[in-house]
Amino acid sequence: MHYPSLRFKGDARSLTKEPISREAYKANLVEAISVLRENLNRTIVSIVSMWNSQLIFDAQSLIEKGKRMQCGDHYMEKRDILCNEYRKVAYEIQNERKFDSEDFTVVVQGVMDNIRDAFRNKDGAYDKSFYAEDMFHLSKYGNAVIGKFLWNSMLEPVGNKSDNVNLGHDFIPLKCPTKKTKHDMIE
Repeated sequence: MHYPSLRFKGDARSLTKEPISREAYKANLVEAISVLRENLNRTIVSIVSMWNSQLIFDAQSLIEKGKRMQCGDHYMEKRDILCNEYRKVAYEIQNERKFDSEDFTVVVQGVMDNIRDAFRNKDGAYDKSFYAEDMFHLSKYGNAVIGKFLWNSMLEPVGNKSDNVNLGHDFIPLKCPTKKTKHDMIE
């Protein structure tokens, strides 16, 4: 299987000065899902919508200084708008139902959609334990917390998914799949 437009070596970690447009982002996502649909059956493609940038980009500044990172030139505003547009694209693709068939569908997991701040613990204080040493990536703990909320979201019905979780409530139990949740996952 060869797809000439997919350039993993050149695209995987490239950072460009110009952001990828909403339209290009959607085209790339549609192309990727098309590849999956052509090559997989009995598949639920679960898209984690774009996180609010403050969770990662501003973490160090919020935790150490108590305020968002300052970059000037309206960078932060542009970044936040673009992240929001990318998030909307994921939902558009899900709601268009273009990829839905008897054995394939696309579902957005918007569990992080309404988180607009760096991680705070259960007492409400900013907490570095959620982040790796570089304060840009997540720690094992951060990945575990998000993984738990993501798992629970995957077992919720489309249109009724949690989208405003409190990451500081890491004691939330994991949900167990049932025959009903299996049906709800794809409806």
